[in-house]
Amino acid sequence: LCDLAKEDLIRDVSEIIGWVQTFLIDEDYVVIHSAVRTLHHLIQAEELDFSMVIKVLNKRLVAVDDTEAIVKLPDIVVEALVQLMGIGENNDSESSDSDGSESGDDSEIVISQQVQASTLGLRSLALILGQSLLEQDAKVYFDKESMMRMAKLVHESLGRYSLEHIGISTEMIRSECTETSEYDSIKKIIELGFDISEKHHAVDTCNFDEGLIALARKVVVFEEDALGPSLWNQKTCKPFTKNLHHA
Repeated sequence: LCDLAKEDLIRDVSEIIGWVQTFLIDEDYVVIHSAVRTLHHLIQAEELDFSMVIKVLNKRLVAVDDTEAIVKLPDIVVEALVQLMGIGENNDSESSDSDGSESGDDSEIVISQQVQASTLGLRSLALILGQSLLEQDAKVYFDKESMMRMAKLVHESLGRYSLEHIGISTEMIRSECTETSEYDSIKKIIELGFDISEKHHAVDTCNFDEGLIALARKVVVFEEDALGPSLWNQKTCKPFTKNLHHA
């Protein structure tokens, strides 16, 4: 099924969706991995809607914003889930509906609850993986190589979203930022990622840095657009761009 979905050869999804949902609760984690990848391909082929799939995953596998539950899954299942969570911005019909969603201040972007949950889950996962890889006494969830690979996938998935879809607004950047804001968490994720890349320089860092660099560029451009000349005003909330120049 996964290969058929990848090649966009499934024409009547209703005939196989029941099987896929059953595979999500299979005892064999390889089967679960294949089920998640199948759903991923069906979303990309526009055979399934992102929000609907997230609702199914929340019910049958794990809540996508429950990071503690996610890290209890086998590593290959987490990797497949993280990749799926990153494709919500352009594959989510509910993001055009106002019911149960939030709209961005600047560009009237309406974000579905499922996209919000996915970006929250990705941000939380990036932080705990980063801390586990960087801090000596931090809890270890998987082996180092698996966590490095997962962190790379999380950065790539986050990078597929605009900062507005992650929940960052220009007003958030202009105002007094808090440590719990989406903006602050993205800055921490990028800084952790670069620190990890430097610490574990022997592990495929060239590819590992690509997702981080793309994400950092988005933040820099967003800050420049939001703050303009005040970017260098010390009274503003420590922008990421300023930290890069001080590094």
